[in-house]
Amino acid sequence: MQLEAEEKARLLEKAKKREEILELINKQREERIRKELLALPYKPKRMTQSAPKPACPEISNEAEETYQILRQFD
Repeated sequence: MQLEAEEKARLLEKAKKREEILELINKQREERIRKELLALPYKPKRMTQSAPKPACPEISNEAEETYQILRQFD
């Protein structure tokens, strides 16, 4: 009977510790989200477009040919 009482007390203590840890984690999460929302207007905007293509395709082809020639010397 005494062992059961000790086991129950130990499990209740573990449950209490677990609840405290979960509360701390939730509090830290809320603080992080609040800070992220506060900083959101000051973050640089991400570009969703792809990189601009070269204006002159001949230059691109010429650069590719030069690259291929230089690769032959390796």
